[in-house]
Amino acid sequence: MDRNIIKREQVVELLGRRIETSRCKPDSGELNISDHDISVLLNELQIFQLELEMQNEELKVSYQLLEAERAKLAGFFNHAPVGYFILDEIGFIHEANQTGADLLKAPRKALFNKRLHSFFETEHLDAFNGFLEKVSKSSQRHYIEIKMQPQAHYAFYARIEGVSIRDAVSEKLQYYITVADITESRNAQQKLLDTSHRLEMTLSASDTGTWTMDFKKQRMFLDEYSNSIFDIEPGTFDGRIRNFLMFIQPQDRERVTQAFDVTLSRANKVELEFEIITRNGDKKVIY
Repeated sequence: MDRNIIKREQVVELLGRRIETSRCKPDSGELNISDHDISVLLNELQIFQLELEMQNEELKVSYQLLEAERAKLAGFFNHAPVGYFILDEIGFIHEANQTGADLLKAPRKALFNKRLHSFFETEHLDAFNGFLEKVSKSSQRHYIEIKMQPQAHYAFYARIEGVSIRDAVSEKLQYYITVADITESRNAQQKLLDTSHRLEMTLSASDTGTWTMDFKKQRMFLDEYSNSIFDIEPGTFDGRIRNFLMFIQPQDRERVTQAFDVTLSRANKVELEFEIITRNGDKKVIY
């Protein structure tokens, strides 16, 4: 491009010099420019035209590449697995992708200039406002897990992450927000907690304890009831399997160790009965 500009300036300068140095004929008043000068100027202009045409083709190719990249990025933006939103400093939606519109059950264009706050129940607004305030005061990314209510009979649990950015032109604060539906994982987590709670209640009622063992790390975890069986104060057992084996009577220790090894190699169910000595010196039979 610079080369074409220089060529054009050279041609204009050459043409001006030819005109300035030419003399008018006394009788006719015509410019005294030779055929050779005209030929040189025409040749330069043709070259300049050719270079402009080549440059125009290059610009067309560059534009097509940029348009292809823009379409690709737009596709990624609209069909991302999470919702993307750009909010102004008071929460109005300035941009949203199609995934976000689908989450909120609304046409994408209908979301523009609508506050994201309108998709929460009143009881959750304070938490969302607190989240935005935290984001506005930090350059770090923050998140919140919160219930959203886009419609009267439609709600979901969302994980919202966001950062605050100053617009390069207006210098106004903007929030870049992602919204992901975590309802399924949250329900599964709650179901697991409920199951765990019921199991703990069942074990407590049946005078039964549970152990969790990590053979790779040679560690184990004893629940509260198991600690009471061994007379172990909470937080005093270091979790090492070899220290747990020291509670077992010497005549049973090797058999228990072998059973643990079999469980590790074959993932078999193991039923054992062995005698222990608690920290208080009491003897008990464990099954």
